Amino acid sequence: MALSSNVTSEVNLWFDVLLKNYLRFLTRNLMSPIEVQSASCQAFQKLVFYMGNNFTYNSKEFGPEDVYNTIRSYLSTGSGARCYNPSDPELNSTSWFFNYIGSFVKFITLNDLTSFISTSQAEVFWEDQANLELFNNSTIAVDVRNYYITQLFTVNPSFSLFKLSGVLLCSTDIPSAVYMSLNEANTMAILDMRNEFCNGIEDPQAFAVLASNIKTITEEIFVTLGGAASGLSNTQITSVPPTVLISSLSTLGSVTTWGQDKANIIIQSITSSGYQINSAAVLESLGTLVVGVPSALLEKIPASELLHASRNPAFVSSMLQAPELLQETFVTKIISVDTRLTEVVQNVPDALATKIPPSQLVFSEGSPNISVINKKSWTKDQATMFLGTLVESDFDTEQLSTSVLQGFTCTSVQKVPKTKIKQLIHACRPRTGRSKVELTEPQLTCMYNLIEEDLDQNFIDYPSDMLLYFRIQDVQESNCRSYFSALGAADFSVASSLLNKGQQLFSEARTCLGINGLSLSRDHLDVLGNMVCTLNSSYIQNSDPSILENLKACTDLSENQVAAMETLLLSGETQYGTVATWNQQTLEDLGILPLYFTINIWSTFTTTIRMQFLKGFVAKLRKENTQKTKLENLFKQISPATPPAEVCTAGSITQVTVSDPAFPFGYDLTQFDLCLDIPALKENLFTICSKVDDNDFQKIILKKLNKAYPSGVSEQQVQLLGSVSRVATHSDISNWNITTIDTLAALMKTEDGTWETAQSKEIITKYLQTSGNSLGSTELNIIGSNVCSLDLSTLTTITANSISDANFLNVATCSAEQKRILYDISSTSFSSYRAHSTDFYNVIKSYLGGAPLSDIVALSTQNISMDINIFRSLDINVITTLTVTNVQGLMGDQLQDLKLFENDTVIQTWVNMQTQSELDTLGVGLINSRTYPTTAQPATDNTATSASGTASPDSTTSPGTDSTPASTMSDVTISAFCAMYSNYSYTVAFLQTEVVSDEMKKMILPCVWKMALSSNVTSEVNLWFDVLLKNYLRFLTRNLISPIEVQSASCQAFQKLVFYMGNNFTYNSTEFGPEDVYNTIRSYLSTGSGARCYNPSDPELNSTSWFFNYIGSFVKFITLNDLTSFISTSQAEVFWEDQANLELFNNSTIAVDVRNYYITQLFTVNPSFSLFKLSGVLLCSTDIPSAVYMSLNEANTMAILDMRNEFCNGIEDPQAFAVLASNIKTITEEIFVTLGGAASGLSNTQITSVPPTVLISSLSTLGSVTTWGQDQANIIIQSITSSGYQVEAVKQGLT
Repeated sequence: MALSSNVTSEVNLWFDVLLKNYLRFLTRNLMSPIEVQSASCQAFQKLVFYMGNNFTYNSKEFGPEDVYNTIRSYLSTGSGARCYNPSDPELNSTSWFFNYIGSFVKFITLNDLTSFISTSQAEVFWEDQANLELFNNSTIAVDVRNYYITQLFTVNPSFSLFKLSGVLLCSTDIPSAVYMSLNEANTMAILDMRNEFCNGIEDPQAFAVLASNIKTITEEIFVTLGGAASGLSNTQITSVPPTVLISSLSTLGSVTTWGQDKANIIIQSITSSGYQINSAAVLESLGTLVVGVPSALLEKIPASELLHASRNPAFVSSMLQAPELLQETFVTKIISVDTRLTEVVQNVPDALATKIPPSQLVFSEGSPNISVINKKSWTKDQATMFLGTLVESDFDTEQLSTSVLQGFTCTSVQKVPKTKIKQLIHACRPRTGRSKVELTEPQLTCMYNLIEEDLDQNFIDYPSDMLLYFRIQDVQESNCRSYFSALGAADFSVASSLLNKGQQLFSEARTCLGINGLSLSRDHLDVLGNMVCTLNSSYIQNSDPSILENLKACTDLSENQVAAMETLLLSGETQYGTVATWNQQTLEDLGILPLYFTINIWSTFTTTIRMQFLKGFVAKLRKENTQKTKLENLFKQISPATPPAEVCTAGSITQVTVSDPAFPFGYDLTQFDLCLDIPALKENLFTICSKVDDNDFQKIILKKLNKAYPSGVSEQQVQLLGSVSRVATHSDISNWNITTIDTLAALMKTEDGTWETAQSKEIITKYLQTSGNSLGSTELNIIGSNVCSLDLSTLTTITANSISDANFLNVATCSAEQKRILYDISSTSFSSYRAHSTDFYNVIKSYLGGAPLSDIVALSTQNISMDINIFRSLDINVITTLTVTNVQGLMGDQLQDLKLFENDTVIQTWVNMQTQSELDTLGVGLINSRTYPTTAQPATDNTATSASGTASPDSTTSPGTDSTPASTMSDVTISAFCAMYSNYSYTVAFLQTEVVSDEMKKMILPCVWKMALSSNVTSEVNLWFDVLLKNYLRFLTRNLISPIEVQSASCQAFQKLVFYMGNNFTYNSTEFGPEDVYNTIRSYLSTGSGARCYNPSDPELNSTSWFFNYIGSFVKFITLNDLTSFISTSQAEVFWEDQANLELFNNSTIAVDVRNYYITQLFTVNPSFSLFKLSGVLLCSTDIPSAVYMSLNEANTMAILDMRNEFCNGIEDPQAFAVLASNIKTITEEIFVTLGGAASGLSNTQITSVPPTVLISSLSTLGSVTTWGQDQANIIIQSITSSGYQVEAVKQGLT
């Protein structure tokens, strides 16, 4: 009766009088949606007010959430805003949110809000003061408040900011145009209000606009700006007097959002004015600005001062945001205070302990202090060094940090009792409230191997990832469900693809869980967990829609999985509803999945929703260091299509634009190019480079940057390029200044992507060309695996101390020769560790790929338990020579992994080179697949023939051995004979072990040739050419080298073949010569478009020495048509400057037009290429641009003339002569000798300026020049005769 009253006076009577003493007895049932649904609007409004302001909630069974559920049900009924009627005086109040939701607004979600009202109907609500005050509530969800602000300014773009209060003023969705309209005084007032209500809320775009409104920056302004100071432009900061910056350091040092560029400018400004950063107190005063301190400056501060600063937690927190180089320099200086390990561990701040060189973490003076070590952050390499010593003491393994536990290896726990090993493994299990112990595959298989015989059925007591390596026999049938449930928490990407763990384990799970067909129930999905990440698209499309929640945990999704996920979403049958109901909240609820969406999904959202979503989503992705390729794909898929235009229509790119977290959303490639002008790029280089991930966009940035700095990009700018640097061409890099270690470090950050070999080589080489720079330990830490891009001669300059003080290098992509050099150096570096085999192995294992056989054999006697990855990284020639005993000694507790990885090519090769009886001694079940098939022969008393017609290997000799007469082979067809070598494993073993005659080699070679040419792994190719076929290749024929035979060869095999035929093969027959090989090379390289076998993203095929690798010494046969058909001009840009290619084309037998074409391309790509990098006949090319000669000073001109005199005798180049001669200021007799034929390039003015005495003494030189012009000869004759020289004598010396 009370709820049905629809007259305000009656409702007031019921609530304020009649039921005044009754309402406190309201219950959950009386307030249920069913009871209240039919209430009148007036009664409902009164009820909401009462329940929000007067009712006391004393029962756990009935609370405000229950009331809100009823409100939601009531307001969701019908379409539009229920109870709002603009023509009804009782229902026309615009304070609708205040009236019908009231204080329960704190429970509202964005979905609720958008379902209660229609956008057009609610226009009158947003500006209502009561509603504004209601939504000024920090307990309301941020996305709800932001939606309110968006709608408010959509309805009224000129709405005054001063009408907002509290947290609404902090919304990141306030349009930047609103801030732009403020004058300086109002800007200061808004900043004051934001300082009061918005502490800690970052809004880069608002900061940029507000800061831009301020004309003059003072110390007081900095205080008012607070965190918004990071929105100041570089130009604004540069304009601030250093004295103001210095007096404002306490304020500036508390700003947490400085860009690297701005911090650099501030530090540079104050130090340039004479401010000394030379003590702990000064360093600490910099606060967050420490990120802008150059490493060289930090290097000069006394180590004792840095140690003092390291004890300030706030300073250490700021240092953690600084570049890695600065952190490493800081720690290195602290270590130098007292190098005793116990003191080092004590002195270095916990969070910066990762910068201690791993090789220094060998505790020789007793047990380490576990409580100190346990508080610190460690890398895996570091923890591996000391865990072995740590576990020898008595401690509670449960208390060990995840950082320490990640050092578990079979090597580190060799001396540990099994009971303690089990405790350590148990300590690595997943635990609530602590991060995961990150373990690699060899660590996980080690754990399994160590306790394989003592596994229990409580699977959650093991690291989740370790369960990947359990065998189904280890799981009791009754416990299989609990096993797969625990396994569901594992990261399936940890397991090598070779093992096919996903498919294998899912097959076992199907049996355990009774899964039939392609449909997985919600229960199945709950058990399978992360295993879903390995399933194909059919399961995703046909399973319970909750599979989407499983996919959120995947580290990556394939294209097919994404397509299936999108199909499922678009079906409308998931918890996310139909497409028509989707909004920004839907995207938020989908977690990480939008990262993979294609235009199929994004096209269902408006541009506004996409942009609003991106603001938060992209910021989160960048914070998590999401792969650049994924971010690039996200922007390509989400960006709306724009109509073609020849002018900027998307809006000029300014500091405000780039401050938007969603930037560059809204710009396609054309608009980005048109809307980004050079001044804006220079001003905002750091921000733009840190937000643009698309390769094509990045190329535009570099193109404009080169225009901005035609004489060279400074180090300050180069340091800000980030991932943009990775698309740089050789021409771009040649324009960069790289002399300081800070610049090198900025360019080599791993999070910015990988470098192509040629690029990293050029960058590092540019750095090393600066006097005083070398490959020290800091440089090695910076370049990491890029060390493999360096020349052998450069690698030999690395000192033993540099290796020992550096992190362990990843040399996986290095060549065999590079690995050998690095191993030799590291072997010297770590010689002092040899007395302790475990320590020595831990420090040297990264470099063992270059170790000789003798060193590996020595290690096999030292009980090191080498992991499978290290074993596979050894030189293939070493591996193939190791005995079963050697390998057993090397692998130790990891021996079982040989069986696990038996399908790996390297493991297969080694296994098939051992006898089965030897393999059986290992006891791990390895099977030698080497068999000895022969052609079917009539069975005799001496030959047992199998059912397949193949002689038993126990009763026959191997085919083709010396015990098989060649005359017997004449009765066998070639195809039948070759069929015996179709088994790879058998063939490899046979060629390695059997001795055959030359005649037999000639027959065997054609049989195995295709197999050798098809190998596409460098180690395998080397095995074929350097070992297996070493004594067969001399029998190669014209037919075997023909285009038909070689056309399908792998790139790795073709490269090896070209080298062998050009350097090792002896051509003894008139029927087969180098020309035939070149014909095959031409045919091979002409296939396809562009440079065949060049792939910049493939470490095995990204060498820029393309001509050297794939044409080699046969280049003497190349024609210009051939050259231009082999490559595309753009693709070949990276080839021309390559040193190996340059040396190859320095060959006088190569056609002149070919050499000239090479030179033209070289100087087109890099107009500033140094002439001193040319040698021999290349320096004689008439196509070298005259501008190159013009840039030479006189000394360099003389040097070039000397080189030309050596190599270019008789080659006339009038233009070169003229330019070279013009560079010389004073002509002497010696100059004439050096000029030689180039003397004819002297100008008439120059000749006239030469003293007659010099001309006369140089007549023997001048008279040998054949290219004098008539005018020049006349001048010389006139000059010497005018000085009194007799013509008769002249005739004797001058033609």
